[in-house]
Amino acid sequence: MRNLIIKGSAILILLVLTGYIEKDNIIKNKKFIGTWEFNVPEAPYQYQNGDIIFVNEEEVLTGYFLVDGFKAQLRNLNSQKRKVTFEVFIQGVTVSFDLTFKKKSFLGTASYSEGTLDISGRKKMD
Repeated sequence: MRNLIIKGSAILILLVLTGYIEKDNIIKNKKFIGTWEFNVPEAPYQYQNGDIIFVNEEEVLTGYFLVDGFKAQLRNLNSQKRKVTFEVFIQGVTVSFDLTFKKKSFLGTASYSEGTLDISGRKKMD
């Protein structure tokens, strides 16, 4: 009987902690949700401006990259405090993004096979 109570208590604690972790992830990612317009002045003309859209799908941060009529899913998306990293596959090239957010703007880099470019952006009014 004692073993059953201990196992039941352990399972209950695990379920409660899992709920807090999931809620914490939702709250943590909430600041990124929305449409962010970006500028990469040194990129080829058609890739200099566009949007990055972060959404919460089934309590997981995901998103899309929009530029010059092209839409791509964000891959390998990770977020930590004020930082987001992800990859986008654009016309046969993988571009890695490393962005640091500060309230309603961000700064970062976009790296691909030919080098690294500076990127900046700001949140659009939704």
